[in-house]
Amino acid sequence: RQGISPKSDPQYAFYDPPWTLPWNRRNEVLVEIARE
Repeated sequence: RQGISPKSDPQYAFYDPPWTLPWNRRNEVLVEIARE
């Protein structure tokens, strides 16, 4: 989008243990943004 750019590399947030079934996992990608 115009006027928005990432400030840094994405951070990955994994909230569940690795043995959790894939369809029950909650994972997110966090991206800090900067307005131009």
